[in-house]
Amino acid sequence: MWDLFVGAVEDSGNRRTIFFDVTTGSRHDDAWLDARVSGSERSSSAALRSYLESWTRGSDIHERVEGNPTPVLVVAGANDPAMGPETMRSTWLQWYPNAELEVFDDVGHFAPDESPEALATVVEGFLGRH
Repeated sequence: MWDLFVGAVEDSGNRRTIFFDVTTGSRHDDAWLDARVSGSERSSSAALRSYLESWTRGSDIHERVEGNPTPVLVVAGANDPAMGPETMRSTWLQWYPNAELEVFDDVGHFAPDESPEALATVVEGFLGRH
């Protein structure tokens, strides 16, 4: 798996595999995948490499936020095997006592792309309550 992600810095085919198999539950057609890959090509290799480093070797900040009473909306896609609902329950919802979890059953890792109207509705509702 590590080689797939490292290779994605330079190889759009690896990014396509990540978008299709790893983060969205293999649910999207070629047009959707092509659009994601095309969008990712606007990022430089240095930016992609930096993001990967931050994601995999970045500092653990949870001790600095744990117990923070700020209301937080956490959105998770049921089809995201890495950052899905269970991961959010064991991380964000443990750290922020006033966090709310919204699970989208028809979404993977990319809620703004996979279900933009539903995401906007949930965010607007959350902001309207806080």
